[in-house]
Amino acid sequence: SIAMTERRMHVGTANGLHARPIADIARIALAHGARVTVQLGAGDPVDAASILELMNLGAAQGDELRVVVDGDAQDAERVLDSIATVLASGSL
Repeated sequence: SIAMTERRMHVGTANGLHARPIADIARIALAHGARVTVQLGAGDPVDAASILELMNLGAAQGDELRVVVDGDAQDAERVLDSIATVLASGSL
């Protein structure tokens, strides 16, 4: 079975989840290689490697996101740390 690591984090940027942080998150997810998903509220999880799917979330400042990373737990924690940095500051 595939290990899954998850973390809840908040969108810290004033403009919400906009183009630059979305591109950074997609890059992080693609580099990880295994599945990374982002979920807003009770909505369906979306593929974090997809810029379009992340845009369609429409996450605003203060929204809580559930980020789930498949694969090795140590790698997953690094991915989560990187995504948390982007969400807090708007970039890596």
